[in-house]
Amino acid sequence: MRFTFINSKNLSPDNPNFKYRLKGIRMKHKLNLYFFWALLLGCLSAHAEEKSATPWNIRDAAGLPDWMKFSVQQRTRYETFDNTFKKNGNGGDQVLAFRTQAFFEAAYRQFRIGAEFIDSRIDLNDAGTSVNTTLVNETALLQAYLAWQTHDFLNSGLDAEIKFGRQTMDIGSRRLVARNKYRNTINNFNGIDFTVQAQNHWQWRNFVVLPVSRLPNDQQSLRSGGSEFDEENFNVIFAGSFFSLSQLPLESTAELYFFQLSEQDTANTPSKNRQLSTPGLRWYRLAKPDQFDFELETALQTGTSYDTTAAADTTQLDHFAYFGHAAIGYSFNLPWLPQLMLQYDYASGDSNPNDGNIGRFDTLYGARRFEFGPTGIWGAFARSNINT
Repeated sequence: MRFTFINSKNLSPDNPNFKYRLKGIRMKHKLNLYFFWALLLGCLSAHAEEKSATPWNIRDAAGLPDWMKFSVQQRTRYETFDNTFKKNGNGGDQVLAFRTQAFFEAAYRQFRIGAEFIDSRIDLNDAGTSVNTTLVNETALLQAYLAWQTHDFLNSGLDAEIKFGRQTMDIGSRRLVARNKYRNTINNFNGIDFTVQAQNHWQWRNFVVLPVSRLPNDQQSLRSGGSEFDEENFNVIFAGSFFSLSQLPLESTAELYFFQLSEQDTANTPSKNRQLSTPGLRWYRLAKPDQFDFELETALQTGTSYDTTAAADTTQLDHFAYFGHAAIGYSFNLPWLPQLMLQYDYASGDSNPNDGNIGRFDTLYGARRFEFGPTGIWGAFARSNINT
């Protein structure tokens, strides 16, 4: 269970905005609040048990065999902020976000079959809350895949895995392709993902997928709790190649990647008609006690796209953008392993909206929470138009 409180203004009980929020919680929400605090008390009670006790888990309790995996995860998070910074915004906002997941996987020899369900929904949201598919995706099939793996691919002694079907992906730094951790909904794709590697030395990963559209996606349906099967978008093809080489000098690792996004704008699936090529590279050393670590990553982005998703916007503009990340840190060999870090990020923006070019970097399907703060109803910063 996580709690996120973001305040750009004092939000004490003496603050009238705070009192206004309390009055805005109606009777129909009280049961959810009772459930919320009951979960908290349960967590505290469990934490108070003796540390020597064996942790309880579903697998052992159900007596599942070794070839079967099953897990359930439930997360409840309350978010609030005051004095909004957003255009045409007024006052503050709040939301109680629920995310429940159930995962199942069975293995037989070199094959694995897996499925994962997700239910993301919100409550206590104010009338002005922008409800969208980053917050809500009720009763959805997140993953349904068949995977095959071997430790001697084509008699080469290399490890390989190929995965078909609906799946989530984490690639590299997760800045451009990620399985969302903090956000209430999670990116997923339909397609094929193939990896071959020499363990602890190099890895080469290639994929061709169709991004899955979370449905419904209109305000009325999302607010009323409407449910609809998510569908892959055949008008969008996302492909990539990712190569990683480890055991380099300074105990470092280097990554080289190329992503291609091809999007088709239609009446049923309005889009910016993005045709984007994104090559990039990354060099880093993992943090360890009593040593320096570092990370450098940069990517270019070229192609074409529309300025907006509006039906009347059919002007193809040249797209050229880039981003860079640099960090250096030192980890101390002390309790809690504190780390001192200096970090810099730059991502281009569109300096002139009337020049027929787009310069704003597109973060594709990446995550931003781990660098730019909460991404629920707050979401102040993204990996574009930023110099920090």
